[in-house]
Amino acid sequence: MKIVKNITIIVLAAVSIVSLFMLYFFHQDIAYAINKDIIKASLSNISGVDSNKK
Repeated sequence: MKIVKNITIIVLAAVSIVSLFMLYFFHQDIAYAINKDIIKASLSNISGVDSNKK
């Protein structure tokens, strides 16, 4: 039982470390993609408001 508990702790630690590395390496690409979508959405909203006014 103790061995199984240790294995699960090791697995959880490994998963968290891997996810941290992925966040560290890919956070710029992810942030760029998210910002691109937000900018696109806000631009389309602004243009939609302008076209409605005219």
